[in-house]
Order: sequence, then C-alpha cells, then structure tokens
Amino acid sequence: MARRPRGSRETYTITLDGDWSLEDLYKFPRAYEQVNFFINAVEFPDDYYSGEEVDHIFRAFPWLGGYSAVGFYNNLKYRTPARRRPKIVSIEYASPGWLELSLLVVAAVKIEAIVKAIANSIDHVNATYNAIRKGIYDRKLSDIKVRREQFSLDQETLDFISRSSDTMAQMLGLENVRQLDEKTGNKLISLKILLSFYRRLKVLADYQLNGKADFDRDRSGDGDLLS
Repeated sequence: MARRPRGSRETYTITLDGDWSLEDLYKFPRAYEQVNFFINAVEFPDDYYSGEEVDHIFRAFPWLGGYSAVGFYNNLKYRTPARRRPKIVSIEYASPGWLELSLLVVAAVKIEAIVKAIANSIDHVNATYNAIRKGIYDRKLSDIKVRREQFSLDQETLDFISRSSDTMAQMLGLENVRQLDEKTGNKLISLKILLSFYRRLKVLADYQLNGKADFDRDRSGDGDLLS
C-alpha cells in the first residue's frame, strides 16, 4: 500500500475507511468544501472575504427554503479564487486510506475541532438544533420575509432569535459570531445561516461517527500537523 502522507502547513489529511459509495464521494467533499468556505469567511476573513461584495452574499437571500442555502454557499465558492479553494493533493482508497488536501490549514484544524466536538455530543447538539427549529416553526419564522417583516416581531420573538443564534454559535465553537452579525445585519438571517452550517457539519460528523472519515490527527498519525 502507498505510504500515507504526513501533514504540513500547506496540506491536511483525513483518514478514510470503510465502504465508500459514489454518493459518498459527492456528499463528503461537497459538505467539507462548503464548511471550509464558511469558516474562512467568518472565522479567518482576509481581503477575499471582506468588503461590500462579500457582505452582499450574507444579505442577498430570503432564507425561506433550501434555495437560499444553495445560493449562499455557491456564492461563497465563486468569491473564493480557484487557487484558494481546497484541492486534492492525493487520495487512497484502502483500509485505511486517506484524503490529502491543500488548503488553509488553520481553517482545517478549526473544522476538525468542530466536527469532533459535534460527534462527541451528537445527541445534545441534535436536540438543541431540533428545539430551535421547532421554535422557528412555532413562531412562523420560516416563512417571513426577513428584511420586510423584522420590525414587526415582538420582543419575546426577538429574544428567542438572539438567544438561539448565540446558542448555535457557541455550540459550534465559533469565536467570531459578531463578524457574522455584521455581515448579515440581521440576527434571524444569522440564525438561519448557522442552522444551515450545522446541517453541513453534521454530514461530516456522521462520517466520523460511522468510521468512514477520521478527523482525529492523534489516531491518524498527523499529530505534528502544526509543528
């Protein structure tokens, strides 16, 4: 079997194991790529992720259904220069194999920490997510036109939105949620984006839990990734 690559400041390696289908080869990289774009834009913004053009991406969609999420992540991708997008350096399908990526490693390490935290407390995280989703449904916040109707919300609803947004951000280990609020200009949009972000993280956490993808560098042999 080919030698498994070691991590460096430019590359990051995820262990692959178990039986992968063609669908897995679509779902996992797509979820990882979208999570990566979000983390870069919110947690590690630079010249690529600042300015009015980027803020417009966070404010452009009504968030009334799945179309908004698709458009949001696609626009983040288009904003990212091709040279900055995650690229496959090498891939080996074996027991175990690997997926070696070229990307901003500090963002990859942040994603790793979030995915592992979710996997380690999946029941609690899912329960919190579902409770917030129910609260949104009960208050009919799924259907409102956010920009037009936000000023008609009562204080209890505004408190629920703010509390839920802060809870999701804390649960997902985001340290720069203020940056997200500044980009969206609206706590309800921030909350809906955070919920969409969690759904993509959960895809990655499920692969971790099922043993198909291992983000644990200590077990996978990349403990010196940042050395």
